[in-house]
Amino acid sequence: MAEREINVHYPFKSRAEWSLARFLVENFTQSQINKFLSLPWVSHLLTLSFNKNPSPGFRSAEELLHWINTLPPGPKWQSMILEVEGYKTVDPILLIWRDGLEVAESLFGDPIFGAHMRFDPLHINGASGREYGEWFSAMQAHKIQVGWFKNQPNYFN
Repeated sequence: MAEREINVHYPFKSRAEWSLARFLVENFTQSQINKFLSLPWVSHLLTLSFNKNPSPGFRSAEELLHWINTLPPGPKWQSMILEVEGYKTVDPILLIWRDGLEVAESLFGDPIFGAHMRFDPLHINGASGREYGEWFSAMQAHKIQVGWFKNQPNYFN
């Protein structure tokens, strides 16, 4: 099994390493990251913090940014200005969206999420009766699935 399939923080080894990387990238320039990582006390602290796991795999800003560039990009944001004929606005109306198919492909293609996707409607029964939480626990999910099977000739033959 590939590490990406079992490690939600891949290419980082752990949540601690991912948190450190995120903090560094969001708050420091590349030269500041390099200076920070080269401080003797930081090296000592990182060794202690990552005692159960090896210390962070990245030793420079260049390595860290290379790791970040290996992360899947996900669906791109798109935008367009909406103009309605006969209706003037003070400011342009900006529609911002992501392509739904790209979002679905990204989620289903991700081994972390893909392994936990639910495709079948479900009933959750609690002490006070049926509970509804996610969409697949709704009655509509059951109606759609039953309707689909009814329209499939010879599906069960």
